[in-house]
Amino acid sequence: METSNYILLVAGLLIVFFAVYMPRKKLSAQYRRQEEELFKPDAVRQNLDIIFVQLQEFSRDSLAKMDTKIRVMTQLLQEVDQKTHRLETLIKRAEELKAEGNPAFTSAPQTKTDIQTAPQSGTYPAHQKVYSLYDKGFPPVEIAKELGIDRGEVELIINLRNRTH
Repeated sequence: METSNYILLVAGLLIVFFAVYMPRKKLSAQYRRQEEELFKPDAVRQNLDIIFVQLQEFSRDSLAKMDTKIRVMTQLLQEVDQKTHRLETLIKRAEELKAEGNPAFTSAPQTKTDIQTAPQSGTYPAHQKVYSLYDKGFPPVEIAKELGIDRGEVELIINLRNRTH
C-alpha cells in the first residue's frame, strides 16, 4: 500500500473518531450544565413554585367541577322531593275521592303486579338503559362506564327507581 493511502486511511479514522466522540463530549457537558442548573437552590424553589401553582389550578378546577355537580344533584333532589310531595298529595286526594264514593274509583283497583308490569311512561331512554343493565346484575360502576355517565348519576337513577317501587 502506498503512503498516500495510509494517510487517507488515518485521516478518515480521525474524522470518524472526532465525529462520534466530540458530540458525546458536548452532550455530556450540556447535561452536566442542565443538571447543575436544575439542582441549584433557586432553580429547585422555582420548579417547586411552578408545581405548586399547577396543583392549585388543578384543585381549583376539580373543586369547581364538583361544586357544579353538587348543585345539579341538589337541584335534582329538590325536583324529586317536589314530585314526591305532589304524588303524595294526589294519592291522598284520590283516596278521599274513593272514600266519598266517586264513580271514577268504583272499578276494581289494579294489583301491584299490574302496576309493576305497566310501561313506565315519562322515563328517559337513558334511564331505561340504566334499569336494563342494573336488572341484568351490572354494578353502577360498570353501568357508568358502559353508558359514559357518572357513577353518581347511575346510583341516583337506580335509587329513585327503587324509591318509587
